[in-house]
Amino acid sequence: MFATIYRLTRTATSGEEVLERGDLIRIASLYLDITPELSRETLRNWRCNPNYLWAIKQVLDAIEFGDIDDAREKLRLSSA
Repeated sequence: MFATIYRLTRTATSGEEVLERGDLIRIASLYLDITPELSRETLRNWRCNPNYLWAIKQVLDAIEFGDIDDAREKLRLSSA
């Protein structure tokens, strides 16, 4: 399910229907590291602060450039 949602959002936001090699593996790695508690906190922040979307974009940009460690750190900091 996650892979389908990821592909659809990538297509909708970038217009690209083909993922770069390794994109799905990198994003799945990040996804698997997210705990249910962090997910709930992320949703709470998103609902309370519309600018939280900007933070999510920063994480996605880091992932796009293959910097998973930076993405994890940004996600951790944005939920603090």
